[in-house]
Amino acid sequence: MSQAPSARRAAQRTGAKGLGAAQRWLFERVTSPLGSSPTHPSDDARWVIGAGQTSSDRIAIYQRAYFARLVECLRDDYPALEHAAGAADFEALCLAFIQAHPPEHVSLNVYGAPFAGFCATRPSPHAVFWSELARLEWAVVECIHADAEGGLDPQALANVDERHWPRVRLVPSPAARVLVSSHPVDAYYRAFLEGDRPEPPMPEPRVIVVCRRRDDVWRFALDARWAGLLRSLLDGERLESALGAAAETAGDSSAAELQAAFSQWVACGLFSGIRSD
Repeated sequence: MSQAPSARRAAQRTGAKGLGAAQRWLFERVTSPLGSSPTHPSDDARWVIGAGQTSSDRIAIYQRAYFARLVECLRDDYPALEHAAGAADFEALCLAFIQAHPPEHVSLNVYGAPFAGFCATRPSPHAVFWSELARLEWAVVECIHADAEGGLDPQALANVDERHWPRVRLVPSPAARVLVSSHPVDAYYRAFLEGDRPEPPMPEPRVIVVCRRRDDVWRFALDARWAGLLRSLLDGERLESALGAAAETAGDSSAAELQAAFSQWVACGLFSGIRSD
């Protein structure tokens, strides 16, 4: 099939300049800030040919599609943050992020990872809340994609020989995250998922656990009394010594609550197994 004259001329120019150079030229224009004017309009006219539209208009189609796809990617990962900021401010936040953090990988699965840190730098009275809410949403994304199909079987602990008990350590699950927040973002996120329209909350310190077991993703605020114990277990401290220290600090009146908390951690998939060394 023969090419149209305009297509042949474009192909000849591409060959003369080099395909790589032409691709870089187009990439720079497509990824330039929205609304920006091409540096060399006459150069555009030589490289982009089309009846009925100017070269700038044709480039702008790809430019808008590029930014729209990246905003869509961030919106998928941070729906609660979009609600908190409002649609217009969220899109502006996304566009600023895209300019500061252009994609560095062919996959967009991890593109939104730096978004929480970026939110914290914005000149907004809600910047800290936005950042903490984004960290929670990204923790959910990470747990969903983590390779953690298995979980610790409670019976495995019961079957440990008492001679080995002092050496037992718990293996953290790859789908486990512990977040420290100055706002109750867990409660805000839960209200959003339930269809409410929550308002930005007042500051209230929280330690939040996010984890996944099979298809279930858990999110809950951790009792401050057991935060140190959980961190110790996730850091690989021996189970017997960690539980003993926590029980001694809590006292007899809280022994049952400590046991209930530990059972919940095992049930929701914070640990993937045990080891003895």
